[in-house]
Amino acid sequence: MGNSLAPRRRWRKIAALAGALALLAAACGGDSDSNGGGGDGNTGESADAKQGGEITYAIEAETIDFCLPESRLAVPGIMITMAVYDTLVTMNGDGELVPFLAESVEPNEDGTVWTITLREGIEFHNGEPLNADAVKLNLDAYRGALPEFTNNFLLKTVFNAPTMGLIDGVGEGDDLDPTGTNRGISDVQVVDDLTVEITTSEPFWTLPQLLYATGRAGIMAPEQIQLRSQGDACQTTMIGTGPFVQEEPGQVQSPRLVRNESYWREDSEGRALPYLDAIQFRAQPDAVSRENGVEGGQFDVTHFDQGVNIEAMNRLADAGQAAVHTEGPGFREISYTLLNNDRAPFDNVNARKAFFLASDNQNIIDVRMAGLADIATGLYDVDAGGYLDREESGLPDDSDREAALEEARGLVQAYEDETGQSFAFEAQTTQNPQNTRILELIQENVAEAGIDMSIAAPIDQATIITEAAAAGLADSGANAPQLFLWRNHPGGGNCAGQAVWFAAGYPTNFSIIKDEELTAIFQEAVSTEDGEARDELCADANRRINDQLYSAWGWFTPWTIVADPQVNGLWGPDLPGDGGPPMDNLAGLHRVDGIWLN
Repeated sequence: MGNSLAPRRRWRKIAALAGALALLAAACGGDSDSNGGGGDGNTGESADAKQGGEITYAIEAETIDFCLPESRLAVPGIMITMAVYDTLVTMNGDGELVPFLAESVEPNEDGTVWTITLREGIEFHNGEPLNADAVKLNLDAYRGALPEFTNNFLLKTVFNAPTMGLIDGVGEGDDLDPTGTNRGISDVQVVDDLTVEITTSEPFWTLPQLLYATGRAGIMAPEQIQLRSQGDACQTTMIGTGPFVQEEPGQVQSPRLVRNESYWREDSEGRALPYLDAIQFRAQPDAVSRENGVEGGQFDVTHFDQGVNIEAMNRLADAGQAAVHTEGPGFREISYTLLNNDRAPFDNVNARKAFFLASDNQNIIDVRMAGLADIATGLYDVDAGGYLDREESGLPDDSDREAALEEARGLVQAYEDETGQSFAFEAQTTQNPQNTRILELIQENVAEAGIDMSIAAPIDQATIITEAAAAGLADSGANAPQLFLWRNHPGGGNCAGQAVWFAAGYPTNFSIIKDEELTAIFQEAVSTEDGEARDELCADANRRINDQLYSAWGWFTPWTIVADPQVNGLWGPDLPGDGGPPMDNLAGLHRVDGIWLN
């Protein structure tokens, strides 16, 4: 079958579904800065690559659940997932989805039947074969067609809802009918030992990106899936086909992963991957502690998304003590305040616009991001379909602080006159102290417009995702926080993939947006095969979101990976077949099978 993904059309620059689907990140656009010992020349494959050694990789949060169809993964959890599991397709450095565990993924003419052909000879860590039966079992788990996974509300809905209306009747307590009476993915069948056929009831042109989902849609061994009936065992026993093996089942918060001696990949010179003997992941939520760990030699690799930390790491790189790789414009995710559109005050458009105008994003970037971020002009970054520049965006003009404050004060007064309520709310964020400092600055800024913003006690990353998901599942923000500090929406060519976060009815519509016009635009985009036409529809959706200020956009997240100068091959060798170079920094995400030590 060759090495193809829909050979009539390469699926390019694809948006990822995020973990937790949760909250991921973007950046195939490339590595904008690489300072210090590693350098660009040592991030890909090298003839000097050596096998052996161990690194300690510091991640910003711990993850406790790796039963992937039900887990809510952010960047730290996805990094571990990508080390243990492989996906059917993956993303290359040009932002294209290419086959990975699959040798090919091919649709029929109208996108309702997708044929997946697997590579031969691949085994899971426990010796089970990667075959069509195993893949069908995984896909059925992800779409909620297995009895053990019927409570998998988030991914179940997304895998079975290519267009609006498909989510009707796929809510809490509803079981998917494996005989194919449901809309969306109606059936998954084994054709032969290496071939699986997916049938959908309507054109499902975003299906390939679900098979990747920014690295979180890993293929699990049947043994792990079967553990779902045994309490928490599926959550803490990781069995994939990936380059590294969980050394101690049950240890997931800061796991040590050891080399998969039977891994199926090799580099261009025939050397077996991975090169490293082991990776020790260490959860360290405090960014300054990660800074100190890199400088002191306790951590070999880590990631940052806050400008003040990146600035400190750039100084370390200038001294030759680190290699710093910061994502440039292209497909970056967005840092912003996620507004609860179903609860006062943000159920009112005047309140949403007043908050946006008073926040002063440029001030936040200058003070808290060390000037190292660009203001976001909407849902999509510059190389993604649906992108709008500042003039096209339709966002209120906040470039003149005094004028923006004057307009914000008028909108605050209009809100209070209309509702009879004062403009007051509580904001929520994670335990990262830098996030709290950002909220404190926003608090100061909006107070100048007469907005009373309080800040709740920080909570851990998993809890904040769970709270957002609970609101989405209930399709009600009545009991959800009024405002989260948030980051998400990595860019990509099939811009319609962002529908799951904003269209009415999706449980991942964490902002609880109930806009029929916006939903209809996304519905048409999801069903549109032509890339240019789809991009225009995404731009229309972007304008609608901006016009109503359903999200208070902040800045494009400057995700940065920092490594000791002795660490090389962060992105790794070229992908199998003609897949090309791997992605180089997907919001702090990258492959680990090509890492080697001097």
